[in-house]
Amino acid sequence: MVGLAAVLALAAVAVPWATGPRAGVGPGGSGDDVASPSATPRPTLAPTASPTPVPVAHAQKWFLSFDYPANWTVMDRDIAAATEGLSTGSAAQGNPAVFGFVGNSGASEECLPNPPSNANACTTNWSLGAGTIAMRFEVSPRMTGPRPSYVWTGREAVDGPEIPGAEALMIDGLPARFAKSTTDAVPYSSETVPGATEVLWWGLTSQQQFGFGYSIVAGIRGPNVAALEAQAKALVAGIHYVPETVMLPTDPAAFDQARQAALETDLTEQKKLLASNKDYSHAWDCFPTVVGASRKGTITDTPSTGPLTKPLSVTCTVESMVPTVMQGWILTLSQSWDAGPGYPAGKAYEVEEMDGQGLLWEWGWSGTNASSAYPHQGRSNYPG
Repeated sequence: MVGLAAVLALAAVAVPWATGPRAGVGPGGSGDDVASPSATPRPTLAPTASPTPVPVAHAQKWFLSFDYPANWTVMDRDIAAATEGLSTGSAAQGNPAVFGFVGNSGASEECLPNPPSNANACTTNWSLGAGTIAMRFEVSPRMTGPRPSYVWTGREAVDGPEIPGAEALMIDGLPARFAKSTTDAVPYSSETVPGATEVLWWGLTSQQQFGFGYSIVAGIRGPNVAALEAQAKALVAGIHYVPETVMLPTDPAAFDQARQAALETDLTEQKKLLASNKDYSHAWDCFPTVVGASRKGTITDTPSTGPLTKPLSVTCTVESMVPTVMQGWILTLSQSWDAGPGYPAGKAYEVEEMDGQGLLWEWGWSGTNASSAYPHQGRSNYPG
């Protein structure tokens, strides 16, 4: 996928980080304190003091935008993944995964360039002073090195597995997960943050890429742990994706139009992508472009096998196309055939996961006996 250029912008703006309740207003009240004629007069209460507003600054980078306390800093790392796409790695840079840090501590990332193949040559140096926080933003999962026990990407959000003990959140319309450790251990990882009183972890998906997302780790050292935790949670809750998350329509008519457009885009792109491939150039020709519709045809190419040695009469059906929590679609296609000389009747399914516009993320194929269900299978035109 073509990555997007990261827009690096830091602009300080003075707006309240937190505001307190208005004095005299309670649950269900109007704010007017009027005594009834028979009530005993109540003493006048002193106004409730509001929390002091904390100025915030704004950052737009790493395909994200967010506000953070203005007395924190953003340490940006110039890595390929930050400007070319979440799945992009660079051996010359040491296969880094960390985009940068946000906070008021001295945390940093060091990498050894040009490491041996599949080596993780980067290390986070956590330097938490008293009453400080460091929030690390990184690619999830890392391209190289040890894999955490659990990661969170679009693939996990749609297909699982679920992360045990994690809190479900929505960040800018996409599913996220949160966990907290009251020790120096990073949740779902063998990593520790030296000196941390507690460690927070978030897993964020990405609408741009299905198999990669974000891992955000916040190491906090007391005192003032509660205040720092609240500021970190507010930062993450306010994250917006760049570009913004494209939501599926909620209006039924608009929803149907979006689904139809995505189906047509998918089938067109599949045909275009495989037009010059001898094994699959006609594999998609018999499928209709309406959900629930079927079409009969005779095929020699299938979406999952080498070319057939004999023509096969099939019925091609768009079984279903349902929305996902990633604001995309799961499309199920099928091909079925009657029994013939030397082979039984069968049916094979193609299942595709795609974004909201119909661009393919992942696909799989299954049938009566997986792809071996097709009779007359020939050898692939391609070695291996």
